[in-house]
Amino acid sequence: MMGYMKAILVLPFSCLFATVSAMAWTGGTNEADWIQLTNEVAASRAQLTNLMGQADAAGLNTDYAYVSQVVIDRFQIYATYDYEHPEEVHEAFTNVWWNNKVPDPDFPINLPFDEMQSCLEVSSNAIAELQAQLATNRVLQAPVDFTTGTMAFGAGSCLRNGEPVFPSDFTWMPDDEDLLVAFGRMGGTYYALSDMSDSNTVKASAISSDSESLAGQTARNLAFGQYFIGHKAAGWMKEEYPEIEDGGRNFVTYDTDSPLIRAWFTQLFGQYIPPVCAAQGDQPRMHLLANEPNFATREGGWLAENGVSANTMDGYEEWISEKYATISNLNATYGTSYADFHAARNGMTLPIPVSLQGRPAWYDWCRFNMDRVNDFFQFLKDGAQGNDPDGAPATIKILGGQLANSWRDDGMDMEFLANLMDVTGADLHVVPAGATVIQSKLDMEWATDYALDWREQSMMLDFYKSLHPDKPYYDSEWHGFATGKWRHFSMDRDYVRSSLWLGFSHGMNGIQSWVWGRKNTGSFLDVNSDFIGDILTQPTALDAYGRVMKELNAHAGSVTALAKQERHFMVYYCGEAAIQDLTYVDGIEEVYEALKLLNLRVGFATPSTIGSLATSQAVVVPPTAFISDASHDALVAFEQSGGHVVLVNGASASFGTNELGFAVSGNTNLAPYAEVAFGDPSAMADDLGAALAPLKPAVPVLATVTGGASQPAYGVFVNQVQEPGSGETTLVLINVHKEPRTVALSLASGMGADYRNLVTGQLVPDTHALQPYDVLLLRTENSAPRVAGTIVQWGEPGGDDGIVTNGQDFSNLYNTYNVGNVASPLQGPDYYPVSAGRSPVFNHAANKAYNVKRIGDGGAEGDYINTAKNDADYSAMVVWENFIANHGTLESLEIETRVSNATDTPSQFRWLIQKGGTAWYASAQIDTTGSYVSYSNNAPETVDWYHFTPFVGGTASVGAKASIDLSDISAVGYHATFQQPGTVAYRASQTRYFKATASSAVAASGWDGFVSRYGLSGVSTHDQDGDGKSDLYEYALGGNPTNPADQGTAPFIEYHPGNTVGCFNLEVDSPVPGITYWPEWTDNLVTGSWSSAWNLETNHPAIPGYTQAERRLDGGTNNHLFFRLSITQP
Repeated sequence: MMGYMKAILVLPFSCLFATVSAMAWTGGTNEADWIQLTNEVAASRAQLTNLMGQADAAGLNTDYAYVSQVVIDRFQIYATYDYEHPEEVHEAFTNVWWNNKVPDPDFPINLPFDEMQSCLEVSSNAIAELQAQLATNRVLQAPVDFTTGTMAFGAGSCLRNGEPVFPSDFTWMPDDEDLLVAFGRMGGTYYALSDMSDSNTVKASAISSDSESLAGQTARNLAFGQYFIGHKAAGWMKEEYPEIEDGGRNFVTYDTDSPLIRAWFTQLFGQYIPPVCAAQGDQPRMHLLANEPNFATREGGWLAENGVSANTMDGYEEWISEKYATISNLNATYGTSYADFHAARNGMTLPIPVSLQGRPAWYDWCRFNMDRVNDFFQFLKDGAQGNDPDGAPATIKILGGQLANSWRDDGMDMEFLANLMDVTGADLHVVPAGATVIQSKLDMEWATDYALDWREQSMMLDFYKSLHPDKPYYDSEWHGFATGKWRHFSMDRDYVRSSLWLGFSHGMNGIQSWVWGRKNTGSFLDVNSDFIGDILTQPTALDAYGRVMKELNAHAGSVTALAKQERHFMVYYCGEAAIQDLTYVDGIEEVYEALKLLNLRVGFATPSTIGSLATSQAVVVPPTAFISDASHDALVAFEQSGGHVVLVNGASASFGTNELGFAVSGNTNLAPYAEVAFGDPSAMADDLGAALAPLKPAVPVLATVTGGASQPAYGVFVNQVQEPGSGETTLVLINVHKEPRTVALSLASGMGADYRNLVTGQLVPDTHALQPYDVLLLRTENSAPRVAGTIVQWGEPGGDDGIVTNGQDFSNLYNTYNVGNVASPLQGPDYYPVSAGRSPVFNHAANKAYNVKRIGDGGAEGDYINTAKNDADYSAMVVWENFIANHGTLESLEIETRVSNATDTPSQFRWLIQKGGTAWYASAQIDTTGSYVSYSNNAPETVDWYHFTPFVGGTASVGAKASIDLSDISAVGYHATFQQPGTVAYRASQTRYFKATASSAVAASGWDGFVSRYGLSGVSTHDQDGDGKSDLYEYALGGNPTNPADQGTAPFIEYHPGNTVGCFNLEVDSPVPGITYWPEWTDNLVTGSWSSAWNLETNHPAIPGYTQAERRLDGGTNNHLFFRLSITQP
């Protein structure tokens, strides 16, 4: 294994290149200053273009640099527009009510200068990167080319040609090709009730224009497009039926319970969707059912003063009558004396007073509001998918802060909506440190600890991916650059990188960012954007976005594997507690944060999902004052079935009140595994870490995080996944803390390992100093248990007299070494008749290409390789190029050799090795004697190695000392030299034994690694999780032997055109899987024989560590076909 100096620290990739500041402009703003600045930008752009040409010529990737080139080109236009239209910039500035909060009071004047200065940072960063590529071994992986390839949705992924990818876009970005290449090429369309000309007719112009647009998108491979339902009523609808606006809200502007609205939607779906889908063809799409829906109904809620419609109140009356059956039941529960349900309906005050929270009426209203909204979304999904010939998936742009919102009066039932959506969605928010707060209600308390507010994004993604790991997540309006609550006027490129890496390593699969707020001319006044402080005023941040998306796509397979792992510690989410207790969701967020600081795999469980958890998973219950009997029973059932429950106790005891607010006394039959006190997340992390330590699954790589004074610290997220076949581990490290952190990595096995930065392609040490925002994507190398084996052996220790019975001359004599030459006699009855596990074939060259070169019959001393000539100064090389086993890292060398007719004249040998099939190296000289002596070296990495040039025309040479590792060995042997004294007629180098061993970092078998990783017995027939599938079955077919819900993927068949059938099964992707797959077929189960002959065998991408094997058979002549798969161990 190659060593590495552990004391050396390396700067993460994101910090290497920023040599020009992107801070606010502080220079002059007259015309001369402008001309000078724009000339500097033009010159830097020209230098960038020149370097890109050099890099292209050298075969280096320039896709990342292209993003920077596009950004500079665009901002040369945008900044010039801002410079030439100061009155428009001033108008936009004065139009925002919060302009007094902008840090730079001269923002309208300085903006174009800020933009040009930022362009210099963009070019400087790109130039430095290209120079590093050209000057060093930094290798940037090529990103995905979205201009071609077949797009599709997969299990928890977006796919291109079957491989995970991360499509991206900006809202309202023009579809110019340079922008599509730089920032992503998603598509879609928008339609609404406003596209109807009357109650029964959708405007033909809307259908034709959108069909034409979608057909054009398909031709350009724009994919994962959204069919965005805009909830705007037509003018004639509002004029003829004004009541439809009753109860409307911000983005859903009408009464969702109106029969008219639903009838119109039925017409809209039926007339619009089929033709536009036909025009789009087979490109993947999704139906976006609503934009930021919110139906708040409490005092102070968002547009709650709009009330609700009579249709809604009719529905409420029906809902309470179904629940309570008799008015006396309702009165007994509410403590009221209503005459009937209609009176109870009229007694409901809206907006509902917040003083009712915690009481029956509050719970019932909020639950009813969720049910009616759920029904509306179900109606939209059924209508859209029912008219889509492919039944394309549905998604909803849920407000990003919805899960962390303390109120549940807005109709958003988080679990139901997660179940309803086929592609989960939201518009998540991330906030950088130093942001300018526009609205005082923005919570910035996090900034005391963190460099960015990561919690909303991570928690929502963990929630969705816990409930539905196989559903892709699409963020259709990502707010990492600005919202109505904050702006940052000089965003750091490292902030952009860390926020995106956080999102995608937590399970984000596609992204459309907010917002492209300019036309191609640079104009912005008539674009739906505040403009001031937006992304299109910040070239550095825009450049970072395009670059990071390419970086993520270049490593999408690794990032997806990181996000798809099983979650071990589940936060228990009770919807009734969220409705009734204003502090409950805050408690969830605090407990979640504490668990994340521990670098545990955190998820969420609900009363309806907890029953499917494995006993290896633990449930952490935040302070939960309100809980229904059903929710409590589910928790108890999990605990009593062997699951572990950890209670976080608040000021009041949990489980003391039911969902309606009534005290209960029977919830005492839970026996928690541990209890900790609720508090500050850092303090809770300490307590939870101690309580959960015995339950924490083993990880292959240990990460020790320290802060100031080398004290243990939190703040670096470490996520890792181990490859089943190779045993190597991929890790992502992200420092979200506001202070620097140091991370020291080590293998849990106690072995050593190398670490490679997958982004730069460079080997790096095991200790890293991470600044705030820093991201590292690493992969271990040589970390698996090393398997050593013999790669060459000629002869035996002490001699082998069965190699020849009579001396055999070399088959060829050479004085020039060429790879592949064979000098040894022909293997057969006369030479090495028993050669299994031995290396009879060798190459040879000497300074004199004539005898005596032969295999000598040495009798009891053993047969030997003899190379000699009665020459005053003789030298020869004997090397083996064909290895017994495929191991690449040299571990040991042995030889038994002598020189015949020994005198005082020196004789020597050197070890020889070849690396990579090209470069040769020789050791220092080792003296030989006239008797056989055994020479060995079990630590060849400690040998002084020198450059060596093999024989050419009888001359070989030893050069300068070399610094090498012993990996990738392709040939081994020795180089013998001696002098011929005048008194001795003949001398020879004679070797009766040579052996070399090498190792590789491949586990003894993939099965052994599987057993170790999951702590199994190693007995193949055992069933660790008791799910009826043996551990060997789950290994072979991609299951998890500790999770009954994950049994792997059973073999299946698919029919292809032309009477062809394909038989599919997962197979372990390992050079030593430790099992053998036997797929067979027959056409008769009674009399037929089983065959393993197939017309076609191929592999497809699959889950990490596996391939999807497909074997096809032409069934045109068979009435029946039967398939079976057998799995055996050696």
